Amino acid sequence: MYGVEDDEIEDAALAAVRRAGATLATAEIATCGRLAALLAEAAARCGGDGCRSGLVLPPADASSATHIATRARDAAGASHGLGIGPPRDAGGVETVEIALAGPGGTTVVEHRLGGAGPIRLARAAKTALDLVRKTVQSATTSHA
Repeated sequence: MYGVEDDEIEDAALAAVRRAGATLATAEIATCGRLAALLAEAAARCGGDGCRSGLVLPPADASSATHIATRARDAAGASHGLGIGPPRDAGGVETVEIALAGPGGTTVVEHRLGGAGPIRLARAAKTALDLVRKTVQSATTSHA
């Protein structure tokens, strides 16, 4: 459980970032701007911003999700950088690497791209936002 009533995962992720006094920069390839759109919608619902930047990178700009996340964080001067790499074939299954670079290090997860069209992009973006929520919330709780 991550919210109440009509809360979406993007609302919970943005709230966790704000509660921690953190900032979040994003860069994405596989999701084609869906991550930035979800965060913008969440910011509009709860007022304010909370995000430093949203970059949609061309695939040639990506060596790994970790590189993408670190680049976004450093370029924006944020405490955390969230990167979504390009889609790749992992033995007949299309996956995408998602990385969150923060003060405590970098967390990387692999997400299986399921579904078709916009649904698969939204699922990958929401998986990335859940990584932000869990990681930032866990770091905040462990320092309390």
